[in-house]
Amino acid sequence: MQCPGCKTEVDDKAMGCPTCGARRGYFMDRRGRVGGKLKVWGGIVLVLLVGVGVFIAPMLYTWPVNDTIVWLLGIFAFVILLAAAQFIFYLIRGPVWYPPEGWQG
Repeated sequence: MQCPGCKTEVDDKAMGCPTCGARRGYFMDRRGRVGGKLKVWGGIVLVLLVGVGVFIAPMLYTWPVNDTIVWLLGIFAFVILLAAAQFIFYLIRGPVWYPPEGWQG
C-alpha cells in the first residue's frame, strides 16, 4: 500500500507513514487526533448505555407491558440506530488516511 501523501510504500497494517507522518484511522476529532477501532466501538457502547438509561429504565416502572410501551421501544430502537449510525459507518468504511499534523494543502 502507498501513503497518499508522499507515495512511500508502507505495510498494509501500518497505522501511519514513517516518512511524512500521515496517519491512518477511523475518524479524526476536532483536535486532530485520529481514533482507532476501539474508540469507535466505545462510541457504540456509550450510545447504547445512555439509551438504555434514558429510555428503558423508566419503562420498567410501567408494568405490565401495553401497546404504548411497545411503540416506545420501537421508537427507542430507531433513535439508537440513528445515534449509532455514524460509528457504524466508520466500521463499515474502515480506516482512511489523514494528513500529518501541520499539513497545509
